[in-house]
Order: sequence, then C-alpha cells, then structure tokens
Amino acid sequence: MYWGLGSSETPAATPAIGRELDIPNCFPSADEKSSPQATSCLLRKPADYLARVRMRPFAANATHDILEKSMNIDERLERLTERHEALAQSIELLTRDISEQRAAAAADAAAAKERQEALSHTVELLVGEGQQTGERIRHLALIAEQNEVRAGHMMETMNRLGRILEIHDAHIDGHAHRIERLEG
Repeated sequence: MYWGLGSSETPAATPAIGRELDIPNCFPSADEKSSPQATSCLLRKPADYLARVRMRPFAANATHDILEKSMNIDERLERLTERHEALAQSIELLTRDISEQRAAAAADAAAAKERQEALSHTVELLVGEGQQTGERIRHLALIAEQNEVRAGHMMETMNRLGRILEIHDAHIDGHAHRIERLEG
C-alpha cells in the first residue's frame, strides 16, 4: 500500500499524484532494494510527508481534490445529495432540540414565576403577621409596665400594712401590760 495516498498503486503508476502532493519518488527499483539509502528513504518519507502537509495546508486537501477529480458528475451529485440529506436531518434535529429547549425554558420560567408569586404572597403574610406580633408585643410591654406599677403599689401597701400591724401589735402588747397591771 502506498503510504501517502491510501491506494495500492505505486507512484510510478500515478505520477500526477506525486507531483500534486510534492512527494519525491523514493521507491527503489528492483536492483536498488537492497541498498541502505533506499531503505532509509522509505523509512523517513512518512515523517517528511507529514511535515510538508503541516507546512502546506492545501496539501491536506489534495487527496480530497484527487477523489473529486476521479469521480464523475453522477457520483458527485449523489455525494452532494447525501451530504444535503445529512445536513437537512441535522438541521431538523437541531430545530427540534431548540424547540424542546424553548418549551422547557418556558415551562421553567412559568414555574419560576409561580414560585416567585407564592414567595411574595408568603412574604406579605409574614410581614402582616410580623406587624401584628409587634403590636401584640408592644401591648404586652404596656401591660407589663402597668403590672410593675401595680406591684410597686402593692409592695407599698404591704409595707404600710406591715407597719400598721407592728403598731397594732405594739398597742395590743401595751394593752396587755395595762390589763396585767390592773388585774394584778
């Protein structure tokens, strides 16, 4: 197999191909096959060819050009039709994928909008409840202040009653001493 073109023909049989790709004829004749120069030439040519292909970008398309030159018009039309059908199928698949993605994006957007509306409604309810809770806390704080004032008045009243009780006990003790003196 000829390494540069992928065909089984030798360069001597296809001189145009060798010239088009700028590949030198490095195939030894039958009497030169045993020489070391011929063997080294055969071994290094694929690397040389790859270097030339990298250096000359149009050489990479040479095989394609050769194939197209060897094809007749019917084969070219058939090949173009196959490519067109493949591209049409690819475009159809891409169009379907895009429409599916758009539908999915629309569904996601609708779901996100519903979630946002539900969240905003929940936030409004929480704000309302927070305001009511704040009012209740202020009311409870007012009641607690009033209870502190009442508790302070009760403590003062209990202190007064305690003093009155002490005074009353002192009077009773004083009366008990007087009664003992009178009886006694």
